[in-house]
Amino acid sequence: MKFAHSPITMSIKSGLLPLGEGGVMAGQGRKSLQLAVLLTLAVFLPLVAPPAAADSSIGLSLDYTHIQLSPGGSSNIILTIENNGSSIEDFSVIIGNATIAESWEVIASETLVEDVLPTFSTDTAIVVRLNNSAAIEDSGNVTIMVSHNGTNVSSSITLQLSVMPRYGPLISTSAIGDDGLVAMAPGTSLDLSVPVTNGGNVLDTLLLNVDSEPDLSSWWANYSSGNSTNETGNSTNGTGNGTGNGTGNGTGNGNGTGNGNGTSMGGPRTIPAGWSVYFVDDLLSNMSPGETRSQTLRVISPGNAAAGYHGFTLFAGSAYGNISFSTTLVVNITAIHDLQFSDLTANATWLPGLEGNLSVEITNVGSVAAAHYYSILATDGPCSFNIGDGNGSQLAPNGSEVLTITAIPATTSHLNETCGVQIQARNVDHPSALHHQWVNLTISVYWALDIATPSSDVSLIPGETSSQQLAVWNLGTEDDTAWFEATSPVGINVTVPNGWTTISRGQSSLIEISYHVDADTELVGLQNITIIANSQNSPNTMAQLLLNVTVEERDAISVEGPSDNRIVVGIIDTTTTDFTVENIGTSALEVTVSSSGLPAGTTLNVSTEDRSIAAGEVKILSIEVSTDSTTLSGNYAVSIVFQGGGSSVSYPLTLQVLPRIAISVTSSANWAVVGAAEPAVISLEVANLGNLQDTISLQIDDSNLSGAFGVSLESQTFTLAGGELATVNLTITKIDFTNQESPLSIIATSSLDNTVTDTMTITIFPHSASVNLTAITTSDTVAVGSSLEGTLYVTNKGNSADTFLLSSYGLECNLSANSVSLAAGQTDAGVTYSCPITSMILSGPHAFELLATSQADTGKSASVQVTYNVPSTRVDDAVSITLQSDTLAMNYDGGSSITVTVTNLVNDMIWGNLSVAGTNVDLVSATWSSQSGLNDSLYSLSPGQSAGFVLKLTSLSEQGGKVDLLITSVSAVDGQIIVDESSILVIDIEGKHMPPDGLILPFGFEVANDTGLNIMAAGWAIALLSLLYLRYGRKKVSDYHDDAIDSTDEVEGDSFDDPNETMMLDGRKVVCPACSTRCTVPRGSLPPFKFTCPSCEEKIRVTG
Repeated sequence: MKFAHSPITMSIKSGLLPLGEGGVMAGQGRKSLQLAVLLTLAVFLPLVAPPAAADSSIGLSLDYTHIQLSPGGSSNIILTIENNGSSIEDFSVIIGNATIAESWEVIASETLVEDVLPTFSTDTAIVVRLNNSAAIEDSGNVTIMVSHNGTNVSSSITLQLSVMPRYGPLISTSAIGDDGLVAMAPGTSLDLSVPVTNGGNVLDTLLLNVDSEPDLSSWWANYSSGNSTNETGNSTNGTGNGTGNGTGNGTGNGNGTGNGNGTSMGGPRTIPAGWSVYFVDDLLSNMSPGETRSQTLRVISPGNAAAGYHGFTLFAGSAYGNISFSTTLVVNITAIHDLQFSDLTANATWLPGLEGNLSVEITNVGSVAAAHYYSILATDGPCSFNIGDGNGSQLAPNGSEVLTITAIPATTSHLNETCGVQIQARNVDHPSALHHQWVNLTISVYWALDIATPSSDVSLIPGETSSQQLAVWNLGTEDDTAWFEATSPVGINVTVPNGWTTISRGQSSLIEISYHVDADTELVGLQNITIIANSQNSPNTMAQLLLNVTVEERDAISVEGPSDNRIVVGIIDTTTTDFTVENIGTSALEVTVSSSGLPAGTTLNVSTEDRSIAAGEVKILSIEVSTDSTTLSGNYAVSIVFQGGGSSVSYPLTLQVLPRIAISVTSSANWAVVGAAEPAVISLEVANLGNLQDTISLQIDDSNLSGAFGVSLESQTFTLAGGELATVNLTITKIDFTNQESPLSIIATSSLDNTVTDTMTITIFPHSASVNLTAITTSDTVAVGSSLEGTLYVTNKGNSADTFLLSSYGLECNLSANSVSLAAGQTDAGVTYSCPITSMILSGPHAFELLATSQADTGKSASVQVTYNVPSTRVDDAVSITLQSDTLAMNYDGGSSITVTVTNLVNDMIWGNLSVAGTNVDLVSATWSSQSGLNDSLYSLSPGQSAGFVLKLTSLSEQGGKVDLLITSVSAVDGQIIVDESSILVIDIEGKHMPPDGLILPFGFEVANDTGLNIMAAGWAIALLSLLYLRYGRKKVSDYHDDAIDSTDEVEGDSFDDPNETMMLDGRKVVCPACSTRCTVPRGSLPPFKFTCPSCEEKIRVTG
């Protein structure tokens, strides 16, 4: 039988090795040694480690097997070496750089990895670098070889290396102008040659773009004539190919985002208005790595470009690499000084002696801002000129201002004479820059006439003539000749002077005007007459005078009556006849009416109150003729006289009095309220108002009731003598819902003359239910257990009597009456209510409603809110905590659960949580869950409400013990924190049953630790004595005891050839002569020494 060797076994065998060596005693020594080993194994057999397999291979792995780098990048990878052998090993790491391009550099951070324990692994770093000149074709593989130090036993692994493409669209202005600074004049064009280079390592297509650069501060900071550093680094316009910082392509492994330091192509800015800056050809296709091409940049400045420096950013972007570079070009616009003058008053009219202003607009057509001082250099003609303030304002290019020059033509000047003034503008900052401009004006002429208003008006009487004199003035600048004309209303004739009248400049002339009014004119009052003076020299020049003349009034009316000249009226009757009165005069009149020839008992009255008639107005006058019972029927000749001012008209006609036929129908009320509960009954009176017997019929017009009401009469026909009346009941019933009022018409018709009728209307109102409630509470603070008391007052706000049902909502209340019946507008004497306050009502303010519902219309109701306050009932405890049991038992490796019930003891909403405390509470762990399934100990309870929780307790102690557990609640009640506790829960934990402190022998016997140690010590002693006996017993019978070789001398000597002798190799390695196993000796071992091969257990003598 063969055992795997533990460290303890090997140390024992090493210590016993010398006992088995030496000449003729070698065989007996081996037997003694084997016996000692067997005894030792018998003692330590329970402590020996289990068997373990041995593997001499080297395991290798990389955290990344493929590295992708951009030129100039670097990365570290981790090489993991696994020692699958049975001894401590040192490993050599060799990089096979001969198979990769020179641009790659792969370095092992440790060429020797030492002391790797069996079955253990260690990590070492491999550094990979790629120089800036690397090309895509430099990609390849490198082999990493790991071997046992000093041997040929090795393993290798391959690392794949890839060169990432790098894109470098480079653009520079350093060779343009003075290191990127060029000069040009406004309104000119300039072509510049700009070098563009493919600075990447792959074939690329470059795109060019231009944008404005308003901020040149950083450009100037880097600028020096002939030496500028204004190129901008590369910028990614999207996603790069690595995880580097500062390069668009990155320097890491994988596909990350590059963070460039440049600017993206063409930001949100645009080229300024008027400028044109662009590349003639903005696409450079298929550029080889390192290739440079010159592209033409065309710059066109606007004619109004401001002098100074203008910046433009030039971009070069890679079409494939999503990266761009930029540089700045600065254009210096040179200054131009120039002004432009424009006469804004060229079309003004200049008259002798009249002061005016010349307005000259001055525009800065130069390229820089400038201010000027203005003065008069020379004048010409019969005019004087003056500039008040010659200081001009600062004008930007294309800016303008207006210069005002006062001009006064001489009073002796004449038509078409000219005047001129020469203006000088001197540049304030550049006095040598002078600008001159002549401004001219021409003297014009002004033709004007005026007719003076006379001091008094003219009054005219129809048929008469009147005259007056008027003064005509020449207000122009030259002598003039005038002719006259007049306009007037029809009926007034105006005569003006005939021919031409000459009027000197500034003088007047008198003319005479005559007026005549026709005798039959209808004109009256103020009339407008216009006198016109026309200039002979200026056809468009005239003067008008509006005169007011007064024409006196005259009185005249005409009257038209009925076409048959007859008025018909009954007895005890009134009839109305209309007469048309027209004022045919010119004055306003008040018309009066009188009559003659009326019979006894007859009166005449004008019902039209406004009888005033303006001139030319037509008005209808209504004349009423009334008779009484004394008037006799017949035909009478009467005259009606109309008097208006000095004009009077008598109108003759016939008055015809007819026999009387008259009826009436009336009621006790002209309205009725009808509800669904009961019909409405109205009493009607039917009367014969004539002087003959008549049969009167009643007709009901219910067309407006829309079927909502039913109407019936007790009788509809009545025969009555003259002056007799009868009564009848009208019944109205509601048969359908409506909330609209409806008119009901009752029509009475005479049988003697069906044109004689009388109609009465009764308005039917549907019952509109409405109620108002008022509640008065005895006290608004009510304690739990008492009652809230008060009185409810009900008012019927409807339009009819009604009964209202009473109830409460939100609080159970006892009412002294469940309903009240009230007339319209009536208020009940009061209904008392009493509402018990139970413990289930929360403390604090509350409200409930008292309601009243109409029985006539159940959809109509009203409510009143009653508020009250309930004080808190809390004294000490907020909740009660009830346990399912007072005791609980569990094993050391188990647990148990108990139900805990929490009940709200107050009339407040409470919120809180449960926790555990007590003695030895650390022996258990507590887990809460509510019976609703939530894993927490929180509760929210209304008054009287309970919540159940399950407390799961798990033992944390193997020794067991007793726990006095106390459950504590922390509750928030009306802004306060209340702590309550439960009764004590006693928990008994049964401890773990421990085995004896010793050995368990067969057949159930146990031995304590001290006894076991004594037995083991005795075993050691017996073994030692046996070894001593074997050794020294043999020496007494041996013939060779005097020549015994000392083991130490033997180890250190080299006097004989031992077949198990071997030499130590590099790396603390030895090769066993017996089994050829390569072994590693313990660190610090120096030859010569003895060593036991762990594979075959043979002893090896190791030499230097």
